[in-house]
This record gives sequence, structure tokens and C-alpha cells, in this order.
Amino acid sequence: MNKKALYFVVLFVVMFSLAACVQGDELAKHKATAKAELENYAVAKGEDNYSVEKWAEVLGFVADGKAAIDAATDKPGVDSAVATAKGNVDGVLTTAQENAIALAEYKTGAKLELEAYAADRREYYTAENWAIVEGLVADGKTAIDTTVNVAGVDAAAATTKDAIKGVKKEIVEVNTEDMIDYSWFPRIPSSNNPGGVVTLKHPDENAVFECTVIKGAFGLPGNPTQYVQKVLVSPGNSFRWDSNGMPNGTVEPAFIDIILKIGDNIIGYTVFEILGSRPSFSGRLIRSVLFPQVGDEYQEVSEEYAKASIENVKTTHFIETDEAQYVLENTTVTLTRYTGTETTFAIPQMLMINGIDRKVTTIGYGAFYDCTALKSVIMTNNVTSIYNSAFLNCTALVSIVMSSGITDIGFRAFSGCVALKNITIPSGVVKIDQYAFSDCTALDSIMIPNSVTKIDYGAFAGWTNAQTIYVQARTSSPAGWGSYWDSGSNARVVWGIE
Repeated sequence: MNKKALYFVVLFVVMFSLAACVQGDELAKHKATAKAELENYAVAKGEDNYSVEKWAEVLGFVADGKAAIDAATDKPGVDSAVATAKGNVDGVLTTAQENAIALAEYKTGAKLELEAYAADRREYYTAENWAIVEGLVADGKTAIDTTVNVAGVDAAAATTKDAIKGVKKEIVEVNTEDMIDYSWFPRIPSSNNPGGVVTLKHPDENAVFECTVIKGAFGLPGNPTQYVQKVLVSPGNSFRWDSNGMPNGTVEPAFIDIILKIGDNIIGYTVFEILGSRPSFSGRLIRSVLFPQVGDEYQEVSEEYAKASIENVKTTHFIETDEAQYVLENTTVTLTRYTGTETTFAIPQMLMINGIDRKVTTIGYGAFYDCTALKSVIMTNNVTSIYNSAFLNCTALVSIVMSSGITDIGFRAFSGCVALKNITIPSGVVKIDQYAFSDCTALDSIMIPNSVTKIDYGAFAGWTNAQTIYVQARTSSPAGWGSYWDSGSNARVVWGIE
């Protein structure tokens, strides 16, 4: 190579090296600027706007970004590292964003709880009042959505629940025989403990029985000469009734009115009747009722309602046979309680009362409730109504012959009759109330006659997809059927059966 060529080669190398140095200096400056920019970007986000944990994430993304900048080999690589780091920083939730998400989740939970609160009480409302409750729930959910903090959500939910409590509920009564033990009545009194013994029972030790009597009196233990007309009795303890003041030969019955309370809440009542004449008396339970809780709340039973119910029990006429108890209401008779032990029972067509034959037209509230040995019931055509809970939880009931005169089937009338296989709804039935046939899972099918113009909520709840509901003539539910008449049912519905 000649000197001239060598000169140009050396000159090229020197110039290339100088250019590389310049480019290296520019890249280093660009990286320094980029890291400063990234640090400032994080600072601008504001440490106070993040929780300690989230700010640590921000700083971590800044450190990762700076490492990526250092590893970049050109300006585009630096710019890309900065953009990625900023994106990661932007993805870290601020405290305000975390609170907003938590509040949204809290609102969702509150709305679901409100729906469940209403649903737990569904069966205690008429269709009209349930519509009011549904409206209150909708308004409550809207109010929850407009709140800006947890306290506001809680206040909106509480206000809605209070409004729901204010909607009138149907008072539900459940007959019971477990509240009173009068197996020692009458008992020959001792000189220190006058009167026949009646023991009152309830599982809640805070319960109090308010016992009142007009004829005769309550004797006070240890004081044979002192009598009172009203006593308070705690569960497991007794009162002693004495015929004090009643002359020999008295034949009019004496009633003991018992109201059961927990605090200010009335949770039941009992009417105990004393029969016979001085000095020989006997006692019997006329009716004993509990008011079950609705959800986790006591029903709103007033003193006036309880006392009126007691007076109604006392002023009606009771008839008792070997197998059942009946009450005369005006000119017809209601079967109020089956007391027999047979597996088959035929409801009588008539009962002789005061020398007059009276038709047995009604199966009363809870008349066969929990009669778990009963397998078959036969009605006469005089029966026109089956009241609420009439056959509730008759778990062995297999067959029932319905009266052709029935027009109404009440609330939970056959609910829980899990062994029921044979039943026909008569063609004259007009109304089937809420949960009337719920959990009757042994039935293959049932036919709803064309006469039925009203079916309420959940009439066939608990039915399975192996069961079939046939609907006579109709091709769709009429206006009188509630929109949730088949709520809770998985049964197949076949319309238009001729």
C-alpha cells in the first residue's frame, strides 16, 4: 500500500472513532435525561396518593424502567423503556381508585343482601303488599348506587329495611301443644299450695307468660289465703288455679288467658279452659299458638290483636270427638285439629250440635299439621275450603280424596307432603294460594283445572324436573295467576290439556 492510501485509511479510522464517541456521548445523555424524566413522572404522581404497598410498586416499576434504559443500545430502545415504565406506573391503583373499587363491591353486596332480606319475608305478604316491597327494594338499590361512601350505603340499606318492616305482613300463627303441661290438673291441693297445677314451657329462658283469669283465681305458693287474678310465669314454672269465690254447682267454664312475650314482643298465646263444677273440675287446652319469627325478626303482634284472638277462641263453640276437634262458626263446622292415631281418617259430612245437624265445611288452619302417621284422608263434598297449613308436613300422607265442593286451597295447605302420590284438584277450585303444593315431590303430575283463576307465588316450589304440571284448556297463565306462580319449581308445564 502506498503512503497516500495508508493516509486515507488512517484518516477514516480516526473519523469513525470520533463519530462513535460522539454517538456514545449522545446516547448516555439521552439515557440520563430519560431516567430523570421517569423519576419526575413518579414524583408527579404523588406518594400521598398511594398506600404504602402501592407506592412501593411505583418505585419498583421506576427502578425496572431505569434498568431497562441502561440496557438499551439506542435512543428508540431508551424511549421504549420509558414508555413501558410509565405504563406500568399508570397501572398502579391510587388510594382513591382502590376505595372506589371497594365501594363498588360493597354496594353490590349491600344490594344482594337487600334482595335476600326481602325474599326471606316473601311468604308473609299478600301479592299487593309484596309489590310494594319490591318497589322499596328497587328504590333502595337506586339509593345505594348514589351514595359516595360506606356509611351512605349502610344508611340507605337500613332506611330501606325499615320501610320494608312498615309494610303490613299477614300474621302467621302455628298451633302448638308444647307450651303447656296440665297433666297434673286438677291436683288435690295441699294447705300451703292451693289449686290445680299447670306448667308452662318455652325454650327461651327470657320468655314470660302473662296469665289472667276472671273466674276463680291463682293461688300463691306458700300463702293459702292470698289469691290474685294475674300472674307472671317464667318457662318451666307453674301457676295454680283455684275455684276461690266460685260457689258449689258452678257449671260455666272458666278461661285462663295466657300471652307469651319476649321483651315487648308477643310471640304466642294460649287459651286454657276449666270445666266442671266445684269441687270437681277438669281442664283442657282450647288453643295454643306461636307467632314464628319472620326472617330473624319477631312478627308485629299487638296486645289488641292477641287479646282479640283469645276472645274469638273463647266465644266460638268447640266440639271434640275421639278423633278430632271442631268449632262451630255461625251455622257450619270447621275441623280445627285431628287428634286421632289412625292412619286413615274420613272427615264427617255432618256433626250433631245442640240437636241440630251441621255441615263440616272447612278444614281449619293447621288442622292436620305434623300428623306424620296419617296416610289417607277422605273428604265429603260438603267441604268447600282448605285453610292455611291444613296438611303441612304430613310426611306419610299418600292419598287424599278431595271434595268436589272445594273452591279455595290455602297457603301451604299441602306443603311438605313428601309422600303424597294421589290427589286431584277438583274442577270447582278457584284459588290456589302460596306454596300450596310445595315440596310434594312424590307426585308424578297434577292437573290444574280451567276453573282456577288465581295461583299465588311458589304454589309448586320444590317440584323436580321429573314431575309434570298439566294445565287444562289454557295456553298461557291468565292475569290472575301471579307472575311467580311456578317460582321454585323445575316441573315441566304442559298447557292446553283437554
